[in-house]
Amino acid sequence: MNEQIIIKPNNASDDCVSEKGAIHRRPDGVQYAGTHLFVDMWGASSTDDEAALRKAVVQAVEESDATLLKMDSSSFGEHSGVTVFAILAESHICVNTWFEERMVAIDIFFCAGLDPYRCIPALQAVFEPERMEVSEHKRLMASPLTHSKNLL
Repeated sequence: MNEQIIIKPNNASDDCVSEKGAIHRRPDGVQYAGTHLFVDMWGASSTDDEAALRKAVVQAVEESDATLLKMDSSSFGEHSGVTVFAILAESHICVNTWFEERMVAIDIFFCAGLDPYRCIPALQAVFEPERMEVSEHKRLMASPLTHSKNLL
């Protein structure tokens, strides 16, 4: 596997004040509910190993200081894809694999100020992808310019 470094976007500053609930409130007035990562992997290994995927998700939860509430998984037959879904107190992690294509799609959504990037090394270690892309989305983003004051 090529050495891959995860780089957060320049706008990924989490210098936020959270006065109510898990909403992030930045000093510039922008607020958002959480950070959602989409991690795509190609040339991945272990895409049919349900036990290894479950173990990697548990490790990702532990390394990110999240709280696992429930986890379920399904294998779609011998040498087929696997889906693992972890429900967290802070939201969720979902892993979908395509064995025959050696592809993986991972969805990590965290609120409560946790850093979803801390999940990636455990998942990357099990799949050892040849190529990986990470995209970040702030969920329910709002600012005084886009929303009325009563919604902020």
